Amino acid sequence: MISIVRKCTLVVFTFLWYFAPSTFNISDCCVVQGAVVENTHVCEAEELQTISEEEVLTSITTPDALGPFYTADTPWTNRIAPEEQLAIPTNRLVLQGSVVGRNCQPLGIPVLVEPWYAGLPDDQGNLYSPLRGGDKRYRGRFYTDECGNFQYSQTFPEVYQARDIRHIHFKFSTTQTEEPTSLATQIYFREYLPTKYNAYLQGRESQIVDIHTNTTTGERNVFMTIVLDVDGTDALPNTTCDHNNNNNNNNSNNTTVP
Repeated sequence: MISIVRKCTLVVFTFLWYFAPSTFNISDCCVVQGAVVENTHVCEAEELQTISEEEVLTSITTPDALGPFYTADTPWTNRIAPEEQLAIPTNRLVLQGSVVGRNCQPLGIPVLVEPWYAGLPDDQGNLYSPLRGGDKRYRGRFYTDECGNFQYSQTFPEVYQARDIRHIHFKFSTTQTEEPTSLATQIYFREYLPTKYNAYLQGRESQIVDIHTNTTTGERNVFMTIVLDVDGTDALPNTTCDHNNNNNNNNSNNTTVP
């Protein structure tokens, strides 16, 4: 059954991506074992689709190493690379997504998102910006909206000798729920997975994303759903969530920077 759903949803995704790239957002769905549970975390009151305990457990985004380059002292911004680099469409990677609970519902509060990665080297050849001082390029932090939506822009991550796989570090955290939670993870790109990492990536399908490239501009886009190991809520009486509101410009309405 799962394989049938996967094939069907692949066709739907392909159609929507090519014919409506400005409106389709994979965060409209909660990915469970490679299948898609449609519209289970919209913030309007409606009946939830039942998901088995096994499916819930396998849908939770797996944690990954925080790494030695994390620092909480990062700029409040959703444009986490130098503007002169982001101005070149072929350099630019726009990431759109949603953070939801294990029941595929939004948490109902903003979630702090902190991405960092290895970007273009500086004059000294450093790919990661300094932990202390410096311009803090390739780092940032911002909040999702109450429905968990976010969007930000960066350059495409580089590789380096110690770790020759393209990846982005993330930390997602919230302290305003009954179950305060923090998830450190990384995402990897399906098109850039060296075979030497096959064993490491076993069981990490929730961290692997696909790249969609605009054939006109060369800009790359990624859509992702992060599932935290806490319960979301299906009751947000004062909020109507539009998960199609993440468009491909560089000023997301779904990202909050204090």
